[in-house]
Amino acid sequence: MNLPSPEQELHHPLFEEKGLSVWIKRDDLIHPFVSGNKWRKLEPIIEVAKQAGVHTLVSFGGAYSNHLLALAASAASFGFKSRGIVRGDRVSNPLLRLCSQFGMELEFMTREAFREARATETHLKFIDGELWIPEGANCLEGRAGMASLWKELKQSYTHVLDSVGSGTSARGLHANKPDASELLAIMAVKDARLAEQLREEGIQVFTDYARGGFAKMDAGLFDACRAFTSHSGILLDPVYTGKQWMALLDLVQNDFFSPEQRLLFIHSGGLAGWMSNPERA
Repeated sequence: MNLPSPEQELHHPLFEEKGLSVWIKRDDLIHPFVSGNKWRKLEPIIEVAKQAGVHTLVSFGGAYSNHLLALAASAASFGFKSRGIVRGDRVSNPLLRLCSQFGMELEFMTREAFREARATETHLKFIDGELWIPEGANCLEGRAGMASLWKELKQSYTHVLDSVGSGTSARGLHANKPDASELLAIMAVKDARLAEQLREEGIQVFTDYARGGFAKMDAGLFDACRAFTSHSGILLDPVYTGKQWMALLDLVQNDFFSPEQRLLFIHSGGLAGWMSNPERA
């Protein structure tokens, strides 16, 4: 794994106009298939699996789940077998074919059964030599893994922006953040219950940038991703960080930040999200 991931300054006329210093944490560079928060969440879980002597890692995800791809690649790298339980009818797509290339055995589960499993699987479980991992590594170990990001930073930041799917990363970051930094959680999903839970835990949450809900994409979102990449040379994903980038520009434009503050934009990887709409990329 390529760690620590670099911090890179972002330049934009709006940042200069508002007197802000904006940086990006390039967790997308950690690994081609286990990038961003996926590796940070999985690393402590892999250690649990090693110590327990299990032979197979099992987890849940949708048909375009970056988590399943990361798990498949991690399992292969560390000598484990893997099984992915996929939500919905049996399908074949580029991401699932990559999972299979890494040796992951795919099983498909009805959406109703998947929702029930997702609600009950919130801890690591050991079953017959297998380690069962909640969707998105949404467990205490996954949250704890996010602490490594803070230890890598070479400078302090007044605000750190992270996108929210399951809330695992945001919770882990918030629990370990320095007092001088404020975490801003940008919801990429429409989940009022999760947003309220995060707020109750003291996290500042923004719900206005989900753009229709999880994995919902539109022309404005694609245009924003394309403009960012054409000026920075950095590819964002349209599911999480594209929305996060649009949120950052809107907050800056509306003077949410004060001049001379230093912001950090966390690139959580997830670039396989482009596989879900190849004709729109």
